[in-house]
Amino acid sequence: MHGPTKVLRLRSVGEIAARIIARCWCWCWCWCVVLCCVVWLALWSIVPAVVGWTSTVVAGGSMSSSLRPGAIVQVDRGADPESLLAGAITTFDNPAVEGMRVTHRIAGVQRLDGVLTGFRTKGDANATPDSTIVPV
Repeated sequence: MHGPTKVLRLRSVGEIAARIIARCWCWCWCWCVVLCCVVWLALWSIVPAVVGWTSTVVAGGSMSSSLRPGAIVQVDRGADPESLLAGAITTFDNPAVEGMRVTHRIAGVQRLDGVLTGFRTKGDANATPDSTIVPV
């Protein structure tokens, strides 16, 4: 005597195609999500450089009330110095120490005969302004 007979179900070409498309659609969605993430990360890193921005990390605690050590700030290298007013936070090359960048608040604007010559800066956590004027 033979065992139970298996019943095979024949599927139409339409059913098979629908299953294949359903499986491919899932993979397409996954690849679209991955591609969107890659494009977003590329734009996040490329666009700022194209428009003249750079990133820098706040190392010290002189701005601790506004910016904690380790904070990342975007720096607009193309900013017009005339547009910077007292109270604005700025990142500059320290005129007193070669190769050191500082992020401080502008405490005052220095002008000579109406022409902008520099900025007096101060860290929010510092009691006194910086000793060196930042030249323009």
